[in-house]
Amino acid sequence: MKIAVEQDALVNTMAAVARLYVDPYREFVTQLAMDGRVQPEEVDQLNTRIRRQTDKVQELVAKGLKGDSDHSANS
Repeated sequence: MKIAVEQDALVNTMAAVARLYVDPYREFVTQLAMDGRVQPEEVDQLNTRIRRQTDKVQELVAKGLKGDSDHSANS
C-alpha cells in the first residue's frame, strides 16, 4: 500500500519526532546549568549538536524520499 505524503511535511514531522526524544535531555542539561553544575558553554555545545543531528534527520528523510521516488519512476 502506498501513501502519498508531501515531502516537506514528512521531513518536518520527522525532525519534530527527533526533537521529542531529545528535548527532555536538553531541558535536563539546561537545569543543570542553571544549578551551576555544567557550564553555559556546554549547554550551547549540546544545543548546537542537537541542531546538527536534527538537520541530519531531515536530510536522511529527504534523501530516502528521493530514493523512493526514483524507484517509483523506474517501476
